[in-house]
Amino acid sequence: MPCKDPEKARNKKYYQEHKEYFKKYYQKHKEHILATIKKHRIEHPEEYKVRYKKYLQNHPDCNKKYRRNHIEKLKYQSRKYRQDHPEKFREKRRKQRARKLNAPGSHTAEDIKFLRNISGGFCSGYNRDPHQVGKEKLTVDHIKPLSKGGSDYTKNIQMLCQSCNSTKGIKYN
Repeated sequence: MPCKDPEKARNKKYYQEHKEYFKKYYQKHKEHILATIKKHRIEHPEEYKVRYKKYLQNHPDCNKKYRRNHIEKLKYQSRKYRQDHPEKFREKRRKQRARKLNAPGSHTAEDIKFLRNISGGFCSGYNRDPHQVGKEKLTVDHIKPLSKGGSDYTKNIQMLCQSCNSTKGIKYN
């Protein structure tokens, strides 16, 4: 496909004629070139978002090909991210579920961390007395379930231990 912009066409022709020079120059100054690109990318993120979106429109199978050819690498990266960032992963899953159920509102991992801290590791209990379980063992529970029209706002969330949270699910219906 011929280039419509005359300046781009000239540049492309010049590059083709001096390809070896550019390869040598790149090899010699690779670190500096990559640092400059990285700096520009940080300073102009919107420009790169537009470029990437345009690239994907012109190359619709590119992302699919990469995923197909690097499936094991991507699975490993995903597993490692889940292990290194369990709260972020849970937050993502909770948001997906809330979106699927059209629940209004949202909360963040920081909100959950705050609720865990103010609970002091105590489960408020469901049909039983409050009891100590430790901050790490507390789970997110919606006071009014999302499936029954509850919101995903922080005010509709309480921290329960897994046992109480499971019991509530059975008895609420």
